[in-house]
Amino acid sequence: MRLPKFAAAVAPLPVLVLLAGAIPAQAAVEPLVVLSDNAPPLADSNRIGDAAADQRITAALSLKLHNRGALEAFLADVQNPASSQYRHFLTPDQFNAAFGPTQADVDKAVTFLQHGGATGIEVSGNRQAVTFSVTTAQAQSAFHTRIGTYHDRVSGRDFYANDVAPTLPADVSAVVSNVVGLDNHAVRKHFTHVADPRVVKAATPAILKTAYGVTSAQGTGSGVKVGFVEFDGYQKSNITQYDSTNGLSAGSVTTVPVNGQNYDSAPGDGQIEVELDIEVVHALAAAADDFVYEA
Repeated sequence: MRLPKFAAAVAPLPVLVLLAGAIPAQAAVEPLVVLSDNAPPLADSNRIGDAAADQRITAALSLKLHNRGALEAFLADVQNPASSQYRHFLTPDQFNAAFGPTQADVDKAVTFLQHGGATGIEVSGNRQAVTFSVTTAQAQSAFHTRIGTYHDRVSGRDFYANDVAPTLPADVSAVVSNVVGLDNHAVRKHFTHVADPRVVKAATPAILKTAYGVTSAQGTGSGVKVGFVEFDGYQKSNITQYDSTNGLSAGSVTTVPVNGQNYDSAPGDGQIEVELDIEVVHALAAAADDFVYEA
């Protein structure tokens, strides 16, 4: 009499076992790492809304260098007159081989971007940067941060920015140091000038040479090419005026557009910084030829 009841009681067990086997195990959640150096520039700003979901953003992943300890040692030796490695500089290819990101690093970053829907992915020649284009919605999903529109109370300018520092999966953050371009906040700082006869009114070549320890015996810069990476434009007439005022016989200044960008016809808030960079080099090595890469 008890056998049928026992059989009835145990009969569902195989079915339960099969059902349990049919349910997939929950996938392990990849831990996220906060890129604290990419905290949004929200000081003196008010959030006024969400950025449009379909707005396109051009940004870049900066990939980590390798062998940082050896790199620091090399940089110290190459500048130390007492070292056997003094002024034994590396070529770009040698630097990349010793310290640059590997192709495996690049592949991991590119795969992450592709899964996030990024387009226009380009890898720099030294593998240190991967540029890409995404919509605001795709950026928010990939980097786990909302992107809003903000109003800068100081400059009166509106801009977009990530609300919090972006995060990346741990395996991706192992090769990526930061994300550049989740905001377009670039504002020139204004300071109140107080007249004081003790304050130097201009950074003359003589003052700059003293500050940097440059002597005439170290050369004029003739035959040297200097590259600038800038994110705004300049007015060549201001550079010419600086040279003329200080009696400098300067080399050429050439703008090199990056991806078609050229801001010289209408420089923005960064104009003063760009012109200052060029003028400092003219003060120290006037005869050098300058190439201003505007990105």
